[in-house]
Amino acid sequence: MKTITIKISLFVLSLFFPLLTKALVIPDNGTGYIGELTPPQSYMSLRSSGNYYGAAVGVNNVVDYCSKNSAQWQNFLFPFPGSQEGEYGLKLYNKNVSEEENRENYLVAAINGIVSIDALYYQNGLPSPTRITLRRGKEISRTEEYSNQFVYRHPMCWYGNLSRVSNTSLRISSYSIYAVGHVKPGIYDFVAPIYFTTAQTATSGGANPDLSSVPFSFGNGPIHVLKTCNVSPASSTNIQFAAQLAQNFKSAKLLEQSVASMLVSCPHSGNMYVTLKPYNELVNASKTGMTMSPNIPLKDKEVAPYITVSDAAKKITNAVCNNNSAEALEFYAGQSLGKYNGGTVYKSLSFNLCANGNIPTNTYKGSIDVSFLIE
Repeated sequence: MKTITIKISLFVLSLFFPLLTKALVIPDNGTGYIGELTPPQSYMSLRSSGNYYGAAVGVNNVVDYCSKNSAQWQNFLFPFPGSQEGEYGLKLYNKNVSEEENRENYLVAAINGIVSIDALYYQNGLPSPTRITLRRGKEISRTEEYSNQFVYRHPMCWYGNLSRVSNTSLRISSYSIYAVGHVKPGIYDFVAPIYFTTAQTATSGGANPDLSSVPFSFGNGPIHVLKTCNVSPASSTNIQFAAQLAQNFKSAKLLEQSVASMLVSCPHSGNMYVTLKPYNELVNASKTGMTMSPNIPLKDKEVAPYITVSDAAKKITNAVCNNNSAEALEFYAGQSLGKYNGGTVYKSLSFNLCANGNIPTNTYKGSIDVSFLIE
């Protein structure tokens, strides 16, 4: 009989980020990488007349900082902890503290997504699309009809001296959120409107450049920083699942549950939330499943088992293993636990071992940070 063994380590700490239905909420004193925010405003589209050559695409006043090759971009695009060369994000300020405090402690939202530029090239006047892939605000790849039709001059800045832009769009898959310094409780948002912009920089007779723009927005609310609660384990946080039979699972199946309990106390009364940070990749197209890491690399068409997390006080079914199941808690998301009235409370979560597909004999591991926040 071939079996698989599973181990998951749960380090119960007060760390990192949830995404609520109306805002991103993170713990105070967080620093470095916080998590991913998928905004409801994920597609931004612009149109331009395309009457003149000389086209710029970027953030804010592209006529000045992009086409004229100035350093104005440094006023609204910033590096972040661990950023590599060319990686920058939009700065977010705490509306509840002083300007001096915001110089040292703030958030950065780095864009992941695709910029699409539909332009006419001077050589033949025919449409020539350019597609640019961004990772943490940096261009990492592109497809284009003509080489270097749009030159990458600065972060979030592309300039085509011999192009006429007709349509431009930015599709944001997510913002990577980073904390600089030690963020304090408060509401974080763009300090002033920041725009995705396209412009025809060359004009006739000294007319103003043909400019089109749309503001960046989180849409469902700004980012809130809340206080963390103290958490201590009331049961083992090193979960060892029983050995399972290796096989090809035709559909998502719940193999085993393991409950971990915690004692939680918060600095004040209010609404309590539980949040989960995975240290492994999420299951493809799922916000509720975390893939386990195999000890031996998987072969083609083999897959690893995965973990979902649910409230131990609620009954679950095999459906907890389905992608984005309503029975499971979302990773990078905050789940309301109701009103907290003070003192130490007992909370339990169920960690569910799931399988779907060809699971080979192996040893699998994973870890999850669990945190509790108070609003």
